[in-house]
Amino acid sequence: MVQHKQQIANNVGCKQNMVSRILHRYNPNSFTTHHKQSGPQRKTNKYDDRRIVDDAIQHRRRTLADITNNSRLNILKSTIVRHLHEHGFHSYIAVQKPWLDDEHRKA
Repeated sequence: MVQHKQQIANNVGCKQNMVSRILHRYNPNSFTTHHKQSGPQRKTNKYDDRRIVDDAIQHRRRTLADITNNSRLNILKSTIVRHLHEHGFHSYIAVQKPWLDDEHRKA
């Protein structure tokens, strides 16, 4: 099997350890079954995630603590942050622009 993995790696153009990880994680015959990932179980389901994201969209200026309290779920703020990051929401701070000088006002 090691030579088989090396042939796959050569054909695809990647390293053999990447092929080994993929073959270990998925069923090599169909690539449909996914082995259970390690780590703790999720505290929220898809419905809860959608409610968190909808709340963040509807109330853009709401703080993270307000979103967490409004969700009425027993989860940490870091869990809310992780779910918002999964859906493409990130915090941004606007750049401070300099005040106009008299020279700018004359132009």
